[in-house]
Amino acid sequence: MENRPVFLPAFTYGVLISIVLVLFKLILYLTGVDDQSSWQLIYYVILALGLLYSMKTIRDKRLDGFMTFGKAFMVGFYAVVAISIIMAIYTYLYMTVINPGMVADMLSQAEDKILEANPDMSDEDIQKALDAARMFMKPGIMAFSSLIMTMITGSLLSLVAAAFAKKKKVEVEI
Repeated sequence: MENRPVFLPAFTYGVLISIVLVLFKLILYLTGVDDQSSWQLIYYVILALGLLYSMKTIRDKRLDGFMTFGKAFMVGFYAVVAISIIMAIYTYLYMTVINPGMVADMLSQAEDKILEANPDMSDEDIQKALDAARMFMKPGIMAFSSLIMTMITGSLLSLVAAAFAKKKKVEVEI
């Protein structure tokens, strides 16, 4: 039935997808993979496949094998809400507990890039640029940014996945 509620199962799948994403991020951190590595793209593959799997599973198990594009998107969106909240919490914990030196590392890398691009830049100008960057690298701001970016990215991936998960019910007239 198309009118069955899908919020709770979609939210549950979002929690499960989040667990996989957090484990993946922790594995990357523990193995020393750089944040700019192409391995980071696997995060988005996991996210997209998780959303598609949740849509198809809910379609087949709760909606008698049929789902409109809109319902499929809503399943993905509800899952993305859960994922966004959990990944924002993870980002905050990552920056404050797991890797508290992350901001210092990022600022050091930023300083290197600034000096590489502008070797004649004064120490005062470099410090001003780093102070401006430091304002946005606070755990709360980074967690909020993670929430927003995950909502946007997840919503876009949900649109794509919904196109693959939809399945119209064919009405045959005799």
